[in-house]
Amino acid sequence: MDDLTISVVATIVACLAAGWVCFPWIAYAVNVPAFTNQIEKLAMAGNLDRAAKLCKAAPRVPFCAATLAALETGGTDAETLRQRFRETLTARVVAMSASWIVVGAAIAGVATAIAFATSGALPVIGAICGIAALMLVNAYLQARKLAAAAVTEGERVVKAIVASRNQ
Repeated sequence: MDDLTISVVATIVACLAAGWVCFPWIAYAVNVPAFTNQIEKLAMAGNLDRAAKLCKAAPRVPFCAATLAALETGGTDAETLRQRFRETLTARVVAMSASWIVVGAAIAGVATAIAFATSGALPVIGAICGIAALMLVNAYLQARKLAAAAVTEGERVVKAIVASRNQ
């Protein structure tokens, strides 16, 4: 194959991989403060079943899954609920970030394979490695953003659940 064909194929593969990895972050994004407000309203009204149903509507969103885990944890001990929330959130974020890392590494591997297979493919390799690096940076930034929201909003969720169960 000539360099142009390799460049086109490599770009298509990189874009498809990036789209596949980006899909969970984009398609399952949720406005965390608005979601937390809704959970608080439902909890204060004593509708924990409806709050759980709302969480189940977006099962792949880490914050929703963590909220559901806290809702499904029995008892009124805030520390137990908080711990369950954090454990679930951490597990979900790590799983999503790991998918970014694996695909980023795979793209970098493809770029290396192209380098060994052809000569003069340095621009293609640079582009593919750049996409892989952007994916890894994006995974890191998304995880940090979610963690920051989880600290404040997660505490609000736990307080609402405890208050509802103590009524």
